[in-house]
Amino acid sequence: MSDVQVAHRECAIVVATAGCGDFRQWAARLAARSTMLQGAPCLDLSDVADWSNLPHPAWVKARLWDMLPEVVDRVVWLDADVYPLRRMSLADVPDDVYFAAMPESSRPPDCEKKKMPPLTGAYYNTGIFVAGRGSKPLFDVMKRKMHDFRQGCYYDQSWFNVLLGGKAHPLPATWNWMIDSDDPPAGTMNVHAAGLGGESRWKVLRALYAAGGAAC
Repeated sequence: MSDVQVAHRECAIVVATAGCGDFRQWAARLAARSTMLQGAPCLDLSDVADWSNLPHPAWVKARLWDMLPEVVDRVVWLDADVYPLRRMSLADVPDDVYFAAMPESSRPPDCEKKKMPPLTGAYYNTGIFVAGRGSKPLFDVMKRKMHDFRQGCYYDQSWFNVLLGGKAHPLPATWNWMIDSDDPPAGTMNVHAAGLGGESRWKVLRALYAAGGAAC
């Protein structure tokens, strides 16, 4: 049972993040900025997350619904290396959608593809997603799957895509601009520092938080 407190209201929607190690401070800063932008608390789950026995810390997302109280019907997840630029519009995601994420052109590396079922349909970036409570069975499968594999340290994203089978609802590109991609689309809501290694990632995040960026 989660110790996280959420205001009890009908059809509760929350924004959530978490981080460990170097990512922990960025989860806290993300939560504070998202709370300011959205006008509602963003949950920093770093302290309540179970970081044990994970192939990689990114797999903590598989335990997301275990960390949230039952009053939550829908959650917006932001990886800790995301910088919230503007208020997110949940009108982009119909109420009956159980999982939504942004399609991207990249695919898993060959070392992962050799040890997983073939991917079908679109491939989604799961650093930012919107999930309804109806997606909990998917996350429960992810919790089991992460202990079945023997391919070492790797991320959760590819296996989310295997289980989704290309059937997630596509989020607009404005939800998740990858900082190593082309120029951001007008109205970008989140800057995602994925794809940058080591100190480069932290330099970018420090600069974004120092500058403040757009807020409306």
